[in-house]
Amino acid sequence: MAQNLNYSGDNGAGARTYTTGWCYGIGGADTTIHTDDASCAAYGRNYDWTDAMGIARTYLTTTWAGDPMLHQGVCPNNWHLPTVAEWDQLATQIRTDKTATAGTEGKFLKVVDPGNTSWNAAAFNMQDPYGFGAYPAGYLGAAGAWTGRGTYTDFWTATTATAGTSNSRTLKYNDALLTATAYSKLWGFSVRCVKD
Repeated sequence: MAQNLNYSGDNGAGARTYTTGWCYGIGGADTTIHTDDASCAAYGRNYDWTDAMGIARTYLTTTWAGDPMLHQGVCPNNWHLPTVAEWDQLATQIRTDKTATAGTEGKFLKVVDPGNTSWNAAAFNMQDPYGFGAYPAGYLGAAGAWTGRGTYTDFWTATTATAGTSNSRTLKYNDALLTATAYSKLWGFSVRCVKD
C-alpha cells in the first residue's frame, strides 16, 4: 500500500463501526468523531498489535503461535500484514536499486514534502522513488499518550518477538534508518498491507 491503513471496523454488512484503531490526538475508545478527523484521513489509524492482526486481545500479553505468513489481519481481502522477512526484502531491494548502504533505506521511503511541513527538520534528504509516502504519523503509547507526530512513524509486522512484544519497523526524522525494533503490543502503530 502507498498509504497507511485507515480502517475502523464494520458490522459485517459493510457499515463502519468505529471499533478498531485510533486517530492521532483522540485517546481512549474509538468514536464516530473519527469520521471527521483530518488526522485519520492524512495519516491513517494507529492500531494495537492484536487489532492489526485481527486476533483476540488476550494475545497482547501472551504468545500467539499462529503462522504470520500471508496473515490478513485488519487488511482488506487479498492483502496481508507484512512479516519481518518482507520488510527485510524491501530493505534489500532498496539497497540493490539505490546502491544504498545498509541502514540508509529509510530515506527512500519518506514522503517528499518540498515545504518540509510534515517531517521535522531536514529528514535526512528524504526521497520517495517507490511512492511509499511515509508520513511521520507518530504513535499511541500504552498509557494512551500520543507521541512523535512530525518525528516518527512505526509500522507493525505480523512477526512476534516475545509474549508481550512484536516486531516493528520505524522511520525517524533525524536519521536515514529503517529501524527494526520490538515494542509492546499495547502500543498503537501504523499499518501497511502487502498484496498477496
